Amino acid sequence: MLLGLLLAGCASADPVNFGNGQPGYAIKCDLGLNGLDQCYRKAGSLCTDRGYTLRDWQGKQTTFDAVEQNLDQSLSGFQAKAILVQCNP
Repeated sequence: MLLGLLLAGCASADPVNFGNGQPGYAIKCDLGLNGLDQCYRKAGSLCTDRGYTLRDWQGKQTTFDAVEQNLDQSLSGFQAKAILVQCNP
């Protein structure tokens, strides 16, 4: 059962305001082998059919490659991943 929880991971989203004043979400994906996929799924569910744009903290558009290069951060000894998104209008 623990293995299933580790593989599944989970994603949480918090509302944020980027440096340019635009609203968006910081989506954290904890544990799990598919953590980044969980982040992207969470972004899709928050923004529905409008889609979303990946952002940096200044509000500038960024790419999937850039996000993946800057993802890993240590939280309480666990590996966590996070992305910043803004729902498209």
